[in-house]
Amino acid sequence: MSSPSSVLESHAIVIGGGMAGLLSAHVLTNYFERVSLIERDAYPEEPLARAGVPQGKHVHIMLVRGQQLLETFFPGIKDKLIAQGAIESDFSADYAYYFPASGWIPRTPSILKGYVCTRPLLEWQVRQEVMASKSVQVIEKHEVINLLASSDKQAVTGIQMRARNSEAPAEREIVNLEADLVVDTSGRDSPFPSWLESLGYTSPPETVINPFFGYSSRVYIPSQYATRTWKGLIVQANPPHNLRGGVIWPIEGGNWMVVLGGTGKDYPPNDEDGFLEFARSIPTPLFYDALKDAQPISPIYGYRRTANRLRHIERLTHQPERFIALGDAVCAFNPVYGQGMTIAALGAMTLNECLTKQGQKGLDGLPRHFQRKLAKINETPWQLATASDYHVPGIEGMNPGWFEKLTYRYIDNVVKLLPTVPLANKTFINVLHMIEPPTALFHPAIVARVLQTSFNRTAPPSEPR
Repeated sequence: MSSPSSVLESHAIVIGGGMAGLLSAHVLTNYFERVSLIERDAYPEEPLARAGVPQGKHVHIMLVRGQQLLETFFPGIKDKLIAQGAIESDFSADYAYYFPASGWIPRTPSILKGYVCTRPLLEWQVRQEVMASKSVQVIEKHEVINLLASSDKQAVTGIQMRARNSEAPAEREIVNLEADLVVDTSGRDSPFPSWLESLGYTSPPETVINPFFGYSSRVYIPSQYATRTWKGLIVQANPPHNLRGGVIWPIEGGNWMVVLGGTGKDYPPNDEDGFLEFARSIPTPLFYDALKDAQPISPIYGYRRTANRLRHIERLTHQPERFIALGDAVCAFNPVYGQGMTIAALGAMTLNECLTKQGQKGLDGLPRHFQRKLAKINETPWQLATASDYHVPGIEGMNPGWFEKLTYRYIDNVVKLLPTVPLANKTFINVLHMIEPPTALFHPAIVARVLQTSFNRTAPPSEPR
């Protein structure tokens, strides 16, 4: 990513040092003389899971679009990750996909080539890239407790923070840190709405759609005696008929990370016998057959805080200058769709584009311009995620209109085409990886086949090996 020719201001603060925060900090180094990254955790020196990323012990994917953006931010990062153990992958040819409503998806070579690895390795490598900049100051083991503002409350001027240590919060010293821009990337639990309220602003309206999805994960050494042609296996749930799915995902060291998921409160258990029985219930015997001879090498980790939540900060009539939010702080998805890190990368790139366009205007008007553009970026993945959750029994917060219902029904019919219509299959995977927009699914040839689905359908491919 090329750097602008001039620096807008002297100091920017980023709250939260996860993927969204790291990528935002990197972008800001092109516009600010100094960037302070405030992180609640102490970063591990090695690629290890940390408390501040509660999903770090579960499967993560940077979609192909996100990988392209990472390479733009940090040229050569793919090669560095592969040298550290990431696995090169063709996401169409190397992975077996099973949709209960339609069957196995044909595996054909594609242009969707990239890599897979654990979240700790990916974040660790990105962190090395960001911290290599002399402009970035990382302040670990500190939490932000409020915003500072100008006397008329029209602009944010910094933050209040305190150390996270063994002392009681009331006994910890509060430190004021001033800045020209504050960026909140502190995740789905971000308190920024209450911070805005404390300055006299309205809290942004929220949309929460909860399908009550939960998942459990465990690392395995795969059997060396089995004959397999796939690197990974993805079995989708099919609510309301089947609420269970699972993923066998390759990670560093030749191991598998196995995830069992259940929606509509059909949560997978975290005990040894229950985990395997749940795996046996996945709607294809291939999943359990692959798992039964594998060797578990980690505990079983569960996670259930998976509601889709969208904060509509762009709708606020009044919002302070010099404060923006992005990543999960604004839009948090059901993690089953693997969109979060890619959306964080898209948000950082959008921030870069907005700052470039500010030019000689400085930072005036940036928050409103940025939040509106970010809302449009979030709109498409939000629609895809919530459309997939639509059929879950007992889902909360879902109130689609007639047009949305028609769209959901159309997408259901596209999924039924995937085993037998190559164009639908290719387009669907490209949309999942954000290479093409969802409108690509309305290609005339796909629409025509959807209309013919109930009249002419060939048998789906047999089970892969």
